[in-house]
Amino acid sequence: MSPPLPAEISSADPKAVGRDLIELDSDPDEIRAYITSSPTLSPILINFPYFAAFMKAVCADDIMRRRGDCLKTKLGELTEEGAIKIAKALGASVRDNFTPAAGVSQWKDKIPAMQELLDTHLFLEPVLVIVMQHALVSHPIWLYLRVFKLTIVSMLDLVTDIFVIVKYMGNEETKGYGWSLLAMVVSCLLLQVLLVVIQNLKKPSKIPLEVVYVFTGLAPGVAAYRVCVGKEMDEFAAIDDRQVFGECGDI
Repeated sequence: MSPPLPAEISSADPKAVGRDLIELDSDPDEIRAYITSSPTLSPILINFPYFAAFMKAVCADDIMRRRGDCLKTKLGELTEEGAIKIAKALGASVRDNFTPAAGVSQWKDKIPAMQELLDTHLFLEPVLVIVMQHALVSHPIWLYLRVFKLTIVSMLDLVTDIFVIVKYMGNEETKGYGWSLLAMVVSCLLLQVLLVVIQNLKKPSKIPLEVVYVFTGLAPGVAAYRVCVGKEMDEFAAIDDRQVFGECGDI
């Protein structure tokens, strides 16, 4: 198996390739023709002859399927039936994670054949993420449920902190704990506001709404939605939502 070449990553845009595959609408003949003619994807067929069947199953947008057992087979021992089974498991993994990238990563880590494939052809993983973003948007109920879950957890966490602070402040023996918790909550909120200001310095008109998201506990849900649907970073933004969600989601 030949090592990946740097040119493989830069020779084409993974987002463009992912969108091209989505537009083929899981047509097996068109997907095979596209892969065969692609200088980036065609080398995969050398070590993975069932790659076209695999991508057809990936592009079927089936994230409603129940999670199945992941095959522990190596790439060289994989059959066409096994390749399709692994591809179908990807949708369930993406459905059960907060972001498509996390779902693809978890799916890869559980399947030796996919670790071998994606570590050799580094270009392929971002392509799969783009295809899975489309699958998630095509089934908005799962997207809305996960965003709703994250938003509710964030809001309940904020409400619970406020309730505990009020309770501690009403007792002289625990008032010190109340002040400590209040300082922690306020510092976390101010840190998020600072990130919002930095992110929108070039477009201040967006700051008030984003600050409202912070103080109502909606910010993690809004950031998660933007990441899940693959929203591009705004030209005026100093920080990508993926960084905000990844580094500050727990705040």
